[in-house]
Amino acid sequence: YLRVYGKLNHNIRCTVRGYRNLMGDFTGNTVYTGFKKIYTGKSQLQTGHIPRGIVGEFDVMTCRDLGNGEVQYFRIRYD
Repeated sequence: YLRVYGKLNHNIRCTVRGYRNLMGDFTGNTVYTGFKKIYTGKSQLQTGHIPRGIVGEFDVMTCRDLGNGEVQYFRIRYD
């Protein structure tokens, strides 16, 4: 679970997307796994359970303040 805080009385939206690092001949490349969850809230939000990825996968959470357009990115890695 993650909790995100924004500015007072601003609507926020966070999107979590899953990615996988490729190996072998494709080392250094990344592909989208299809995992996507969207969370919304006012001033703050709490995600539901985010399933643990496998080694080599990571999630990127993009949070946007819908009031002023500010965007923050967070990377969650599973080692």
